[in-house]
Amino acid sequence: MRCVSFLQMGYSHLQPITTGGKFVGACLIVVGAGLFSTLCGTIASWMLLIGSQKPQEDDGEILVSKLTSITDELRELRSEVLTLKQEMRNKDLQT
Repeated sequence: MRCVSFLQMGYSHLQPITTGGKFVGACLIVVGAGLFSTLCGTIASWMLLIGSQKPQEDDGEILVSKLTSITDELRELRSEVLTLKQEMRNKDLQT
């Protein structure tokens, strides 16, 4: 009955004396440990699943808006570069 002694919590608990009682006690211990392990595993799995999920936003719309803003900024930069080139040419022609 080492299994029962090992899994008891404290001293002076009632212990089964008959073979049937010992069998029922061992079965209850195994089922209880299994249920507790299943509960812990389910909670851990749920926590991992929540931690790995990305927000459910529409990624396509976000990417399109970012790409549009980058494209607009690129157009502005090109126009500035063109303006600067023209200014430099005008200065070179004046000297």
